[in-house]
Amino acid sequence: MNVLLIAGHGNGDSGAIGNGYEEAELREFVVLLKENLKSFCNVTLADTNRNWFEFLGSNNYDFSKYNYVLEIHFNSGGGSGSEIFVTTAESGITVENEILKN
Repeated sequence: MNVLLIAGHGNGDSGAIGNGYEEAELREFVVLLKENLKSFCNVTLADTNRNWFEFLGSNNYDFSKYNYVLEIHFNSGGGSGSEIFVTTAESGITVENEILKN
C-alpha cells in the first residue's frame, strides 16, 4: 500500500490558531506519523514547505500512485476527538473507521 501524508497548512498560511499554537507549527506530527506507519506500508511525506490547503484547492494534482492520502489538520474553536472527510468517490470507510477507533 502506498500512502501520502500531508501536513495541511504552512508556507504563509497559519491554519487554525488556538491554545497558543498555530496549526502550521505542528507539522512535525506527520514526520512522527510516518515513522510509525513505515513498517506497515510505503509512506511518502508531502513537501512540508508547500501550502497544501491552497494547492489542493487548485485541483492541479495527481494522487493516482497512492492508495491512500491522509491530510492532517488541527482544528480550533471547540469540539473534541477526530474527524475524517471521505469523498463521494470512496467505496467504503473501513480504514477510516479503524483510524478513528484507534
